[in-house]
Amino acid sequence: MACYDPLLSPASIRLVKLHRGLITDQPSFALDVFHLDGSPPFDALSYTWGNPFPECLPLPESHVGVDFDLDSETTLCNGRPFKVRRNLLDALRRLQALPTPRLDHIHQSEYIWIDAICIDQSNLEERAGQVQIMGKIYAQAEAVIVWLGEGDETVPAALSIIHRLAPFVELPESSRDQAAARAGMQGLSQISSYDIHDPAAIRQKLGIEFPETHEWLAFLVLMARPYFKRAWILQEIILAKSPVVVIGSSSCSFEMFSAALYFLAWTGWAPQLDPELFRGVRRVALETDERCAALRGVLDLEYTPMLSVTSILTCSGMPEEGWPFQPLLRQHRIREATDPRDKIYSLIGISRVTALQTQADSHVSGILKPNYRLSVRTLYIQTTRLILRERQNLHLLLGKESPIKTKLRDLPSWISDYTVAQVPGMMTDDAKAWCASDEPRWDWDGRGFEDPLLGARGYCVGVVMEHSIYPVNERQVPILGSVGKLAENLPVYYRDDASKPT
Repeated sequence: MACYDPLLSPASIRLVKLHRGLITDQPSFALDVFHLDGSPPFDALSYTWGNPFPECLPLPESHVGVDFDLDSETTLCNGRPFKVRRNLLDALRRLQALPTPRLDHIHQSEYIWIDAICIDQSNLEERAGQVQIMGKIYAQAEAVIVWLGEGDETVPAALSIIHRLAPFVELPESSRDQAAARAGMQGLSQISSYDIHDPAAIRQKLGIEFPETHEWLAFLVLMARPYFKRAWILQEIILAKSPVVVIGSSSCSFEMFSAALYFLAWTGWAPQLDPELFRGVRRVALETDERCAALRGVLDLEYTPMLSVTSILTCSGMPEEGWPFQPLLRQHRIREATDPRDKIYSLIGISRVTALQTQADSHVSGILKPNYRLSVRTLYIQTTRLILRERQNLHLLLGKESPIKTKLRDLPSWISDYTVAQVPGMMTDDAKAWCASDEPRWDWDGRGFEDPLLGARGYCVGVVMEHSIYPVNERQVPILGSVGKLAENLPVYYRDDASKPT
């Protein structure tokens, strides 16, 4: 766009300077260029580009008919029209309307970094370069503003749950401190998972008011906001010094938010919020409480990513070298990204990718460096091959999803489609249990990192001489022997297609 001045170097960034205190439908801001190491203090915005509202509820009246995926809203950048998406427009309005640079729980900086504005998205080289330093940007930000979107009538009840549970938890500073943190929680050793449904137990053991059914539904609605499914939030939150959650005009510190999630995980209350179980226990309230009527739709959604968020976001002490790349990719592949390449690139800032690349030959040192001209197919092949070479085994192949779930049809059969969840799940976390040989080592096959063919050694243990064929079934599908009989009863996602067993 015309308002973009060129970046001074690969380590330069642009920062938004809002014209604060203006209550207007058209936010106005300046866009200035700085070297990252010499930039003024700034905050960073963490948000979803698309629809921020949960699918289980109707859109607020103010947003009905909005196309969240189009840059259709006009702002002013350096006095010139600049198009943004609606959710970002809402965030800019909220931040600009503040009369002083003050937001509850944090002191706002004069500048703020926002990816959709500060990066020229039409410039693929610039976009790749900025993504490469994005981890440094979020780590250097004075605060990260987690914008969940405009509020609705469910937000106060959801926040009341957070405010009641958070005081009982002292968050661990690293994964090694989790046991100590749990021991230090106030009286939680006597809390059972079923106390979540017992008003007397909650009042006696915790001394707080019993969370009603409609409040739990409101909390689940909050956790069902698309923000929590984003792949990029892992990096943006983990590296943040002082994140704060903002929903419309409401806010709370991310530490409080995380503490409430941690409480649910350690007490065993989180599984009690599983839709099927929750329906059974709270059936009477769901049928008779009018406040529950409009919120019941959240129980029709797949289970929220609450536990996944808890498992990583409540642990602020990331290892200095980052987490191992393969487990990180496996654990969070269910997360969503607008660009499928970001399912890989979003993990770079918090993983050991640099060390993984260093171990490889010099001619592959650029693999996994952001490159938006690279096809998704090539990136997924390169990523898989790099992991196989580093791990020296084929355990990664256990993560391949069922063919019926694969969306990227041009992928080789042994490459996982990281745009979809792994279905069915791995049979075991101990991959060695499924080795057919007592020698699990895989030697590099000598092929290039973009080669779609995988070379592996095998053993010939015999030859199939003949097979039996059962009569066709009622669907006129031949069933092959006892294996075919077994396949008839398998769930559909185990089959190559929905019409025949394999």
